[in-house]
Amino acid sequence: MKNTRFLAIVLAMLMLLTLFAGCSKENTTTDPTNEAAPTGEADVEMPTIADVIPTEDQTEETVKEEDNSLSSVDDSEFVVNKLGTIENKGSYFYKELGGAYYKDDNDMYGIISRDGSKDTGAVYTNVEAEYYNAFFVVSQKKDADVTSVADLNSNGLLNDDLQLVVPMEYASIDILSDRFVKVCEVTEQTDNKDDALVYYTDRQISITASDDDTFFKGNWYVYDILKGAKVPGVSGTQAYYIDVYGSYIEYIDEAANDYVIKNADGETVTGEFEVFEDGTLLVAEGNKGIVYNPDNTKAFSFEVDGYIPYERLENGHFAAVREENDGMTFVILDGEGKAVSKEFSIESRYDVEVFGDVIVVNGQLFDYNGNSLIEGTYDDVYYEDIFGKYLMLENYEGFTMIQTDGTVLYKGAENENLEINEYSFTIRRKDDSGYKYYNVKDQDFTLEGYSAGVVYVATDGANGTENLVNTVTGEVALKNYSDYKVIEIEGEGLLVYAEALDGSYDVYTIK
Repeated sequence: MKNTRFLAIVLAMLMLLTLFAGCSKENTTTDPTNEAAPTGEADVEMPTIADVIPTEDQTEETVKEEDNSLSSVDDSEFVVNKLGTIENKGSYFYKELGGAYYKDDNDMYGIISRDGSKDTGAVYTNVEAEYYNAFFVVSQKKDADVTSVADLNSNGLLNDDLQLVVPMEYASIDILSDRFVKVCEVTEQTDNKDDALVYYTDRQISITASDDDTFFKGNWYVYDILKGAKVPGVSGTQAYYIDVYGSYIEYIDEAANDYVIKNADGETVTGEFEVFEDGTLLVAEGNKGIVYNPDNTKAFSFEVDGYIPYERLENGHFAAVREENDGMTFVILDGEGKAVSKEFSIESRYDVEVFGDVIVVNGQLFDYNGNSLIEGTYDDVYYEDIFGKYLMLENYEGFTMIQTDGTVLYKGAENENLEINEYSFTIRRKDDSGYKYYNVKDQDFTLEGYSAGVVYVATDGANGTENLVNTVTGEVALKNYSDYKVIEIEGEGLLVYAEALDGSYDVYTIK
């Protein structure tokens, strides 16, 4: 085994968030001792052991017959489920991932759960919805009640069940994951922005702190929502960046002046190890390695001169590589470390991407058995990760939209009248009457309306209403509503607020 750590801890950026609701400070270098002025944030990929590993002969390709014609679409259904109904609370009414919030005539805010079964009442002076997480940062402190610095520590966190999961004791709250949040308490005002943990600004948009802003010193902690308490020993006073991998927390230990990774009990992880994004842990023990699941149970052991996992996939499988004399071999392992895919010879693990059940090797698409899903090589592959059903492929010929089993849904190139959106997975064409979206089932541009979430469009319905239509199956998911607010949830489908004619909202999921 080469003298290489399983994990060279990711070198995090130092970042100063723009609004009072943030408490991170950026820096121009990954050296925690550097005191340069903040300039920006960059992504630094965590080194893995893929470069120290072994490969075999190229797998024979069994090419599926492909005539570039449109095939019949998979008629598997999208399930529409109604969560409940929410009463419209007026003009200031925002529909979010965690529920809806409103403001009453006294400028107080209330929050309604997605199913409409719970309403906090208008009891908050401020509400901020978290876009990527189903949380709300809330406060009940009025401006007139703020007479000291300590009074600024008044923010708490509600989950989507409208439970207070972080007490209203902090100046700012940053969401790190569904389990961990960074909380900051301020202790004193300072004129030195380099010493500031958080700051106030009057600017509507703020990327970095300005000399005209108001700065505060303080302490930060990581709060464990699952346990309802701060993580022991994980704290500081400097606005350094924090990252979370499952139940592991990475940050700069100010006393040690170095990066550390600790578990949810505040214990430092030592030795040779690697932490995956989901919290899977690889630990080296001599010539063997052990894979631990995010819940800290043992998954399997492996030989360091065999297949070594480097990424956990969404389906629970592992992408793994083995070093060879002239490159490496890629394979997918199941949760017990057994190979469940064909082997692929590659030069670097960056030659491979896995999207659901699709393996992309140097631009070619295969299933787990090594069968070619579609003829050709593609420069860019876009995966629809909301439902996990479709891929958009691009090469010099244009775009090809397929199902994950290789079924071709559309093939064509963009022009001045044709637009192909590789993110919403919709195709629209302009004619004399305007734009129409492509209906895969009809194999024609028959849907007039606007994009409303991945593979969905809102089209004209009866009596001035709108219908929500799936552009692949042609099915009408919802109909006769006046408007739709659609929120995409990775791996879970769509959350839809459908406005009824009486002004209320029916809330649905589409999976």
